[in-house]
Amino acid sequence: LDDDRVDWQTCAAGYRLGETVKLSAQSVSAMVVRWSENCTPSALDAWRCDVVMSEDQAVSAEFLDAHVLTTSVLGIGQIQSSTVNLGRKPDCQGECLYYPTGQAIELQAVADPRYRFEQWTGACRGTEPVCQITLNEDRNVGAIFSIIPKVFRDQFSVTNE
Repeated sequence: LDDDRVDWQTCAAGYRLGETVKLSAQSVSAMVVRWSENCTPSALDAWRCDVVMSEDQAVSAEFLDAHVLTTSVLGIGQIQSSTVNLGRKPDCQGECLYYPTGQAIELQAVADPRYRFEQWTGACRGTEPVCQITLNEDRNVGAIFSIIPKVFRDQFSVTNE
């Protein structure tokens, strides 16, 4: 919080009722932060959250050891997971999500109707559309989808007359 309304001796600040206060966390060693329920994390940056001053608020930040799973797709399809993540890594190329260290993650390759899943790359291997990994370090996973070729039938027929 970079605000001249904060008394840094008591950590108290004066805000208007209904005002939204934007907070950010910093840590040298932690990978990500989990905010208290009264602070809504940013969808794009797990290190930031917003708290609405509906009353006096106490906000906590729990610093967690986490790693980043970066996913990418070649072709048209998606990599999906029902495993709960801790938020997005800011300034990242691709889909980069934080997960707690040691978290088991199940990924599923879902092809567009005109495409089919071919294979995994990176930390996942094989041609089955479901992959499970454990995140003990930052990992990259890719999915390759290929277009399903259309077969055209000849609509003309040759007749002998």
